[in-house]
Amino acid sequence: MPRKKKLKKNQSTHLYIDISSDLFLTIKGIKGIFPSYLIGMKPDVFLIIKTPTIISNEDLLSKGSSLMVRYTHLGDIYKFNTSILGENKEPFKVTYLSFPDVVDKIEYRDSPRVSSYIPASLLFKNIEVKGIISDISVAGCKFRTDSIDQLENLLIKKEGDVTLKFPVLGLDGIREFKGKIKKVAFENDLALGIGFIEIQKDARDIIASYIESSLEYRGK
Repeated sequence: MPRKKKLKKNQSTHLYIDISSDLFLTIKGIKGIFPSYLIGMKPDVFLIIKTPTIISNEDLLSKGSSLMVRYTHLGDIYKFNTSILGENKEPFKVTYLSFPDVVDKIEYRDSPRVSSYIPASLLFKNIEVKGIISDISVAGCKFRTDSIDQLENLLIKKEGDVTLKFPVLGLDGIREFKGKIKKVAFENDLALGIGFIEIQKDARDIIASYIESSLEYRGK
């Protein structure tokens, strides 16, 4: 049966997280924050994480120990309380955690952001590269591309205005969006965080509606 719990604003019983996501653990009785990552889970039952390295007394990681776990997803910070269920040491150390009853979300963006897969082009001066928009909000998006060499000048400056061209569901043709680079990250490819400078009202309304629908679906 589904769990029934009176929730506060920005609380959920859903855990929005991807396998291999970085985790940051606060362990009761130990000072500091300890990095780990998610290895697997059985929803509503347990989580499996890489056992964090702790120089001090490892008995503090014994069964029943309490933890606070923080992680990020789509630009938001999430946190939850959990406890240690057990540990395996072979073939490498993993720790089993209780599945959280409640997950708290702390939004620090101006607007919510959702995952997407939108083919797009980015124009910088006389350079145009192809890529995808992997997440989007009414305030901006993340553009991903393999064309790192072509954007060398942009990456060195980490500034400058760009133009994004991509289709908007429900509107005809390819729309142009003026933006500015806010963040540069190298993952398996090049990821550019772009803040929109100009966005037409009809496109903004469609994007806002898409985000709202996605969040409602994700919350079911």
